[in-house]
Amino acid sequence: MTAWQPYGQMRAASVQRQAEALATGSAAGTPRDGLTPLRATPGTAPASVTAIPCAQCGRAFPPAAVIPIQGQWICAGCRPLALQALSEALGSAATRRYAGFWIRCAAKLIDGATLFVLNLVVGYGIQSAFAALGSAAGAGTMLTFVGVGVALLVQLVIGLCYTVFFLGRFAATPGKMACGLLVVRADGSAVTYPRAAARHLADFLSGLTLCIGYLMAAFDLEKRALHDHICDTRVIQR
Repeated sequence: MTAWQPYGQMRAASVQRQAEALATGSAAGTPRDGLTPLRATPGTAPASVTAIPCAQCGRAFPPAAVIPIQGQWICAGCRPLALQALSEALGSAATRRYAGFWIRCAAKLIDGATLFVLNLVVGYGIQSAFAALGSAAGAGTMLTFVGVGVALLVQLVIGLCYTVFFLGRFAATPGKMACGLLVVRADGSAVTYPRAAARHLADFLSGLTLCIGYLMAAFDLEKRALHDHICDTRVIQR
């Protein structure tokens, strides 16, 4: 978009318009040409504004009753929670150790071997059952091909359920558990079952790009592969 602007700047402009509307009694949110965005400069507040909305609770306060935290004006009542949230976010990001490329490869190999054995057993059972039915019905060749297709479909479902269950329940597949890894969101929260399913499907894209999607983890600052970028996930060490 040619008129794109950073969200922080647009939010600051909206806060200033609301503050001016409260001060003058005009309609809130009315745009004016040449509007200067309200920026939370430490220790200062616009002298022309008599009331500033708190970014947390939304109530308006005099300029002397709010302080800037992370570019937002916060009132005294919301200040402890805002500072605690900021401290926890900075602390978790500072102590987080992202899993490197090779340790992720090891976890991938363990999961791949586990699924290979499981799919081999299930696939052999399904194809044997269809072959037996084909022999009994006199249409062995056709039912054998049908059995191969059903086996492949079941194997895909097994791979999906394997990833979704373990990521949604334990934040790690067995391979990642063995390597001491966890899959989390950017803020450190757990991965939900729908996001785990989306990540499993996005994993195919990392492989379809000649495995370049996997190699991205070796050069990304947060060791993210392509499917991590798509689903906003991080792989960290315990």
